[in-house]
Amino acid sequence: MPSPVPFRSHSEPNFHLSWWLGLYDVDTPGVEGANPASVRLDPANEVQLDSLLFIHPARGGQARPSSDDFIEGASELVADSA
Repeated sequence: MPSPVPFRSHSEPNFHLSWWLGLYDVDTPGVEGANPASVRLDPANEVQLDSLLFIHPARGGQARPSSDDFIEGASELVADSA
C-alpha cells in the first residue's frame, strides 16, 4: 500500500506542475518529460522524481533513455511539488 498523498499540499500542485511541464514538452522539439520517473544518475545512485524534463543528447542534453526504458544521467530540469 503506497503512502497517503495529501491533496492541497502535494497532489494538486503536482498536477499543475505536470500540466505546465507537459505543455512545454509538447511545444518544444528535442525535449521529453516524465512524471514520475526513476532516474539512474550513475551505477550506484537512482532517484525517484515527481517531474522532469530533459533535452535529447543529439541536441546537447546529458540525460537519455536507457535500453531497459529508464532515464540515465542528470536531467536539465527536475521538480518536486512538496
